[in-house]
Amino acid sequence: MTEIQNYNLFFKFLETYSPMGFKEINPLDPLVLDLEKLMNKNKQFLYVADLIQMKVLFTSKRSIDMIVVEPKDVSPYIFMGITHPKDIQRLNIGRTKLIKLGQDIFIAKEGMSIISTNFRMLNAQGKHSQFLIQGYLFYTTIPYETVFFLKLHTNIDLSKRSKTWLSLLRWR
Repeated sequence: MTEIQNYNLFFKFLETYSPMGFKEINPLDPLVLDLEKLMNKNKQFLYVADLIQMKVLFTSKRSIDMIVVEPKDVSPYIFMGITHPKDIQRLNIGRTKLIKLGQDIFIAKEGMSIISTNFRMLNAQGKHSQFLIQGYLFYTTIPYETVFFLKLHTNIDLSKRSKTWLSLLRWR
C-alpha cells in the first residue's frame, strides 16, 4: 500500500520559525528533530532562504547525508557545482524565473506560490541522482518585509527505489 506524504511537520516548521526570520533555529528542538527524521525516511533535505536578500537562512542537517555539504555552507553557488552539466541551463532558467516570481510577490506585497522541477545532482556517493525540487514562496512582513523560500530536495532516483515502484511505472 502506498503511504501518503504528510506535510504537517513542514507547515508547523514554517508557522514556528517564520516569525523569527528562520534565525537561531535549535537543531535539538523536537520539531526540528521530527522533521529531520521524516526527511531521512523520505530521502529529503530542505533549506529556507530570504529571496529578496538572496541569502540562505537555514539548512537541515540532511544536506550532509544527501549532497555532502555542511548546512552552513549551502548556498545557491553549491548547486552550480553539483548539478549535472546537461541540467545547468535549466537550473539557470529556473533561478531567473524564481527570482522574478519572488520580486513580483514582494512588489505586490502579498501572495505565495508553489513551484516544482527536477534536476540531476551529485549525491553523497558522487553519482548523479534525480532530485525532485519543491518550493514554497510566501510574502511576509514579520519579522520584516520579505519573501521567504522553502526549498525541499527529494532524491527520486528510481535505481534506488523498490521493485514495486518500478513495476508501477511499467504498468502505466
